[in-house]
Amino acid sequence: MFPPTDGTNLMLTIDSRVQSIIERELNNAEQKYHPESALAIAMDPNTGEILGMSSRPDFNPENYKNVPAKVYNRNLPIWRTYEPGSTFKVITLAAALQEHLVDLKKDHFNDPGFIDVSGTKLHCWKRGGHGEESFLQVVQNSCNPGFVALGERLGKKKLFSYINKFGFG
Repeated sequence: MFPPTDGTNLMLTIDSRVQSIIERELNNAEQKYHPESALAIAMDPNTGEILGMSSRPDFNPENYKNVPAKVYNRNLPIWRTYEPGSTFKVITLAAALQEHLVDLKKDHFNDPGFIDVSGTKLHCWKRGGHGEESFLQVVQNSCNPGFVALGERLGKKKLFSYINKFGFG
């Protein structure tokens, strides 16, 4: 038998002021919109420190037996999956550039404000779209349909290959 040894120190980075604001705003959102669930995470982008985090529905840990297990048995900010949104566009762009599937200045895309993907319309953030634009403008405008078009040029297998190479999945 081996005697125990100290592990790495763990330091809580929650800022009580930030946490109070999160709690207040989630309470306000709950009262105004009556969502099924809500969550908030505040992080220092320079260090990755979590400054505040909360979710609804919440519960008092002293009374967890009076709350459905689906509430106390999961921590939404930790367990929930999130779509990466525009931050993931760089992966699609890098893959398309690496595969020589796009010339950012010469190739063009017409953005009517949406693109159809298997019967689902994915919209651009700009109502009505950007119209005719180069793929450099697609990048500058963070044009959702333009990036879908780049993904389609890559194809599912190739795109997922790059997603995996970047360490995701």
